[in-house]
Amino acid sequence: MLLQLNDTNFKETIKNGITVVDFWAQWCGPCIANMPAMQAVSERFDGDAVIVGMNVAEDPQRVQEVIAEKGTTYKIGLDENAEIFSNLYPAAGIPYIVIINGDGIITETFLGGRENMFEILEDAIMDAMG
Repeated sequence: MLLQLNDTNFKETIKNGITVVDFWAQWCGPCIANMPAMQAVSERFDGDAVIVGMNVAEDPQRVQEVIAEKGTTYKIGLDENAEIFSNLYPAAGIPYIVIINGDGIITETFLGGRENMFEILEDAIMDAMG
């Protein structure tokens, strides 16, 4: 299921607990390479953290195809006008991952892909949990 999100209703999505937001696009190789790590993180922290793969300004049908191909089960948001990416969490590029603690404070950010992304995110989420 794709969530139609903007900078207003996105705040409702993240208001309870630890949130991991992964800004991505289907044309971005490192973004697609991060998806298995994001899936593993969502399974590891199920119930303890909200994982949102935030697609930036792409066609919803193509996004649906990508998440079906990858077997993605964590939340996928559509930032159709790049409002969230541009207004709330601007970055120099994607993939861009933001860890937000239960108080709504950004505790960590990661720009680009890494081979050991699961371990990096696991550590960052544990740190955000305190």
